Amino acid sequence: MVSRSYNKKNNAVAEPALRYVKCVRSGEDKDAVEYLNRFRYKRLTVFRNLVKDKFHKSKSPYQCSICKTPLYLINSTRNKTSFRHPPNGKKCPISIRGLQSHAEIRKRIYANRCESPLHKSLKEKIQKSICADSSFSEPLIETRRTGVINPTKWRKPDIQATYASQAFAFEA
Repeated sequence: MVSRSYNKKNNAVAEPALRYVKCVRSGEDKDAVEYLNRFRYKRLTVFRNLVKDKFHKSKSPYQCSICKTPLYLINSTRNKTSFRHPPNGKKCPISIRGLQSHAEIRKRIYANRCESPLHKSLKEKIQKSICADSSFSEPLIETRRTGVINPTKWRKPDIQATYASQAFAFEA
């Protein structure tokens, strides 16, 4: 008999078809693998059943970032969990395995939306203001910043600079 470790993490499918999902409550896009790997196996089983129950009541807490279809959680034969579109739902371009690059997925999620001229103007003003103050370091624009406590977490603020050994991030 195979013994399962109910205390283990890393329960998500390594390369799922749905890599990014939208949390309906917060509106935030989440990396499905990173999100599901936070749970221990036993808790993930309870969570999966809860999500599936809500899905059947048409109140799924997660939806596809592209087509906005409600999603549910499934378990593979190797006890790995992933999000899935409903079998009779509309066809979503993300469920086609060829669209796995982060850049392509982000491009589809945000369609042709780009920064407005007002947003760009405000970023430029912030940048000029930082440059005018010699106590700030040279500003970095749209640069990835990893977490100090958890280096796997990251953000990409509009502008960041250092002032008196203290890092600051600016969002326009």
